[in-house]
Amino acid sequence: MNAGPRLPRRAPRRPPTDRDRTARPPEPLGRAVAATRQAVTILRTELRGLLRDRRALVAGVLLPIVLYPLIFLGQSWLDRTAKESLESKEIEVVVALDGVPAELGDALRASLLDAGPTQVRDADVADVVALYAGENEPTSLAEREAVRAVLGETGDALLVALTDERLRFVLYADRADDRANAARDRLRDVLGELAETGRAARIDELLGGDPAAALDLEVHDVSTAQDVGGLALGKLLPFLAVLVVLSSASFAALAAFAGEREAGTLEGLLVQPVPARAIALGKLAAVALVGAATLLLNIASVLGSLALGLGELPGASGALAGAGSVGWARMSVAALLMLPAVVLLASALSLVAARARTFREGQHYVLPLILVAVLPVALGAQGELELDVLLALIPLTGVTMAMRDALAGDLVPWLGVVAFVAHVGWAAWLSARVATRLEAERLLAGSDLAEEAGRRHLASHAAQRFGWAAVIALYLLGGFLQTKAPVWGLAATLWGILLPLAFFAAARIRRHTGESFAATLGFRTPSPLHVVGALLVAPGLARLMAHYGEWQEHVLPLPSWSGTSAALEAFSALPMPVLVLLLAVTPAVCEEIFFRGSVLSGLRRDLSPALCVAWQALLFGLAHASIHRLVPTAILGALLAVVMLRARSIYVVIALHGAYNGWLVTQEVNASFDSAAVPWLAVLGAALLAWPRRVKA
Repeated sequence: MNAGPRLPRRAPRRPPTDRDRTARPPEPLGRAVAATRQAVTILRTELRGLLRDRRALVAGVLLPIVLYPLIFLGQSWLDRTAKESLESKEIEVVVALDGVPAELGDALRASLLDAGPTQVRDADVADVVALYAGENEPTSLAEREAVRAVLGETGDALLVALTDERLRFVLYADRADDRANAARDRLRDVLGELAETGRAARIDELLGGDPAAALDLEVHDVSTAQDVGGLALGKLLPFLAVLVVLSSASFAALAAFAGEREAGTLEGLLVQPVPARAIALGKLAAVALVGAATLLLNIASVLGSLALGLGELPGASGALAGAGSVGWARMSVAALLMLPAVVLLASALSLVAARARTFREGQHYVLPLILVAVLPVALGAQGELELDVLLALIPLTGVTMAMRDALAGDLVPWLGVVAFVAHVGWAAWLSARVATRLEAERLLAGSDLAEEAGRRHLASHAAQRFGWAAVIALYLLGGFLQTKAPVWGLAATLWGILLPLAFFAAARIRRHTGESFAATLGFRTPSPLHVVGALLVAPGLARLMAHYGEWQEHVLPLPSWSGTSAALEAFSALPMPVLVLLLAVTPAVCEEIFFRGSVLSGLRRDLSPALCVAWQALLFGLAHASIHRLVPTAILGALLAVVMLRARSIYVVIALHGAYNGWLVTQEVNASFDSAAVPWLAVLGAALLAWPRRVKA
């Protein structure tokens, strides 16, 4: 029997080797799992290292927890001691009551004796008449010496009764002397009570009672202890939370980044086949956990001290402001809102520590970071401001106001969600910056210095530094100049500060980009179609921003004094050509050369177009130094950045910016502002701006 063709025998399966595993690239899910495991490993390592540093752990975490009860006890003891000391302090009041009715003089002396340990001594009338020369208080050295002569060795204050036109009292006391201040306070209280008693008696004598008594307002407080305590905690906890997180997590961040770099262990970690994002995530998680745990313990210590009656919050009216009175629901919402803020602060600390070369250098960076972080918290803690969408987006301000409203029971839920999501985004962005910073540490010095500079984002970092420098200079120097002289101050700010800064920034940034000075500033021949398109877009953009301004007025109304400022009066007195030159042409030239010229040239060298537009929007909005102009100017800055990236010529954005400002300046006398053709012209202009054209440098 013939057998059929024999098939090749199947090779037995063998387990995959390391070579097989490395031959195939891992799946995205596998890479994510591996990176997560590596981050957890780094997290455990960092936490072990932090726990070994017992001195720093005790000083930064445990010691403040123990200090809160002592602080509250010390505050109560000091208040009680000061009050008792003031009440028990024996003073001597020298009085000159010549001409005062005997009944009133006796009542005054008796009230002074009842107010506390007080000695009352009558002054020599001749000395008092010689002293008093028609002035309410002594103004010359001779008069002061005369007062001291009347008081003698033991007198603390001199009370003189004058009866020239009507009875009135004049007090001579030394404000630099504690006993004299105590005498002044007692006399003020005594005379106030006597005045009220005498006034009521006189009204009863003449009218048989006060006819205005029916108009007295009787106030009944309908708030609960929960509301009072929540409002008091809402003003305290945000400050406490930010300061505690920054102070406690700073040593963790410095140890994880600057300390390891100084010890040389960070370089050894970076050469391992571990993604930079895994290293950053593990270290960030350790810093955030330290900050969150310390914050939780500190708040528990504060609330426990308040609940035990060791102290009270200012404005709490004696109500217990602990967790039991505020309520666990409100406390839980506030804690949830604080979570992304903790990560945001931990990321900021990590980014600062990652830039430091030594532990001591990193310590110098912490204090400025604390000062910068306290400013938005102070803005959010103000009870006069109401939380809205714009404020919810501001880092730390939005979450501070949301926590305040949550503790007081006034939080609008969807605004709390906006603040939470916004701070998650800010924390994610800063975390990515830390990973980028660690990735740059992998670079070794090579021959291709331009490529290395690009990978290290030197050009974009320089552009960001100059952008922040411009924001600070415009806010401080420009604000000072425009306060002194609105018209000339604005011209000096733009032509004398911003434009020279643009040329200086271009000279520095071109070292990293390798471009010419003119190319860095964007001085390229524009496309005629782009220029025409910019001019056609400007009226439609002006109308769109006007509609946005009407909507923003409902959300964030301008203060009542904004329409009557001296700056508006100064500008309204200018003729129209000068107004157009100052408010349209000048900002278009100076602001565009700096923001869309120098700064954008450095940003687009290293960053994606989306990040370039975002940075332009942020810096341009902040440069105008107004919460009411932040969003519209940021939108305008983003649109101008998009046009600049497309046209690659500074002349196009100067034309668009100048036409936009000019249209706004002349809209009151421009009858075509509301024309139906304006939107269609904007559509045509946008099409021309999108028209492709190769631009030569």
